[in-house]
This record gives sequence, C-alpha cells and structure tokens, in this order.
Amino acid sequence: MIIYPQDEESINRKILSILENATRKSKAKRYKCFIPDCNEGAINSHSQSKNSLKNISENGHIITSISKSFYQYIRNPFHEIGINDASCFKGFCPQHDREYFNKADNIDVNSLNGKVLDELAFRTFAYEIRTKEYILEECRVVKKQVDRKLGNSRLIREKLEWYFANGVGVKNFLAVTYPFYMKKWEPFYKNKNCGIVKHIVFSFDKNIGLSTSTSIDLNPIIEEESIELQNLMCPRPFAFLNIVPREDLTIAALSYFPEQEKLVNELIKKSKSLVQIIFNYCEEILFKPSFFDSFPEDMKKEIKRGLSGWAFWKEIDFSTFSELSSFVLTSPQYIN
Repeated sequence: MIIYPQDEESINRKILSILENATRKSKAKRYKCFIPDCNEGAINSHSQSKNSLKNISENGHIITSISKSFYQYIRNPFHEIGINDASCFKGFCPQHDREYFNKADNIDVNSLNGKVLDELAFRTFAYEIRTKEYILEECRVVKKQVDRKLGNSRLIREKLEWYFANGVGVKNFLAVTYPFYMKKWEPFYKNKNCGIVKHIVFSFDKNIGLSTSTSIDLNPIIEEESIELQNLMCPRPFAFLNIVPREDLTIAALSYFPEQEKLVNELIKKSKSLVQIIFNYCEEILFKPSFFDSFPEDMKKEIKRGLSGWAFWKEIDFSTFSELSSFVLTSPQYIN
C-alpha cells in the first residue's frame, strides 16, 4: 500500500524533491554526440564560448538566468556561476567539438563569414534539442517516481498537470520539429557546406555586458489566423540568436532558414532594439555581474517575466529603462 502526504505543504515539498532529483538524473545520463552516426559520448560543450564569456566575467564569474530547477527559477532565476560551468550541455564528442566550432569560439569582426556563423547557429540548434531531451528525460523520471512513491493522489496529479503537459509538447517538438530541421542541417554536418542558413549581423562599438545563444520560437510573430504554422504536426518556425561579446565590441547574429525570412524581418521591425528581442524571446542570458547589479529591481522583475515566455501573450516594453535604450538595431550586415 502506498502512503502519500495529505497536507498541501508536505505534498509541495515532496514534489519539489522529485523534480530536483529528476533534473539531476536527466543531466547525469550519458548522451551520445549530437552528430548523427557518431557513437562517442558527449562531453560538456559550451553553447556560448568561454572566450566570449571571459569578456563579461568578473573574477571568473557571471550572472546566469538558468536555474537548477523549475522551483528555483520561480523563486529567483538569477544567480552567479563560474564561466567553466556556464552554458554547458552534453553536446558533442571531443573530436567534433573541436572540429566544428574552433573558428566559432574565436570569432571577431574580421572573421565574420557564413561558415563561422553557420557553426554558431548549428551549436545553438544542438543546445535547443539537447535541452528538450533533458526535459523529456526529467518527465520520464518524475512520472516513474510519482507512480512509485505518491500513488494516485488527485491533488498531486493536478499540481503536476502543467509539468506533464509541457512534456507532451516537448515530445511533439522532438518528433516533428527536430527531424525537420536536422535534415536541413545535413549538408553542414556531413560535408561542412556553408550557406545552410542566412544571417543578419549587427555590431555594437562596445561590450554591452551580456551574452546569449538561444533559439527563438517565431510563433508569437505569426498572426492568430495562421493556423497551419501552429499545427502540432507542422515544424515550429525558428531562428537562432547569438550575442558574442568581445573586449571592446559586441556582435549580434540572427540566423534563420530562408523560408523564415519574412518572420525574421517582422521580428526585427516589431522589436526595434536588440534588448526587446533578447528579453522577450531568449531563455538563457548571461550577464556581467556589475552590469546586472546596476539594474533597478523593477527592471529585473520585467526581465524575469520576459524570460518566462511572456512574449507569447504580450511583449514587454524595455525602452523605458535607460540602461538598455542604446541597443538599437541599425546598419545590419547580411551574410549567407
């Protein structure tokens, strides 16, 4: 007979314990290299180059928006982390990590070309997919532990309904969107052909104090009546954003497949400034600690709302914050 807690506080503690344990187990699992047909184990790759993170670190540390668990994220997603651990994911084997991303890890204004930008975009895509694989594994562990430890408590099931619904969405993404785009990337990872995606690059003549490497779901840009693109059996429209801080400048690269060009141009037109895109559409942002500490508390709260996916309902206007008002998207450079 399974005995499970009755009072809500005990149930919340138990659920929290199960979720955090599932997060640890999903990331401790052995994952293969992201390159198809490679059976080597994946090492801790960096979705954002350590060479870039050094340019926003202080005493070897930065501020990250990614938390160890959902509940920690709800409480406060921002915390300090060392650059050796920041933006890590089990992505590629050592050989492929060096082979595919050496130039991307040393990017500057003199090496901006389609091949290097393709490398950045492909790694961002790999990070998105592997993160969703983590989530799916977490859901599997959570369901197993709930069934085994907590029985069929209606209250527990209701509290975890949102969690399992998210798992269904992730499973669908990996079944539909992942293979669709992986097929498009095939000339890149098989033959190292460039020109797979198009790029719009913006340069800023200063280190803006943050970094990101994230996939942007373009669904919020689509009008509600465009049901076809939002159908679960259709691949989700995506773009890839990389903000690369150098010592005295910042490179922002927005990469996309040609069929998404209209949506990307609409995103730029709608957003007007880089910060609108970053804080409304990005899931992971890394900050220079002193830059983040300079933000007023109300701005930090708005950033947290933006990171939670608020743009799906209504974009947050960050133009009122003087700390961010200078990141206007002008003079784009188009690279294929």
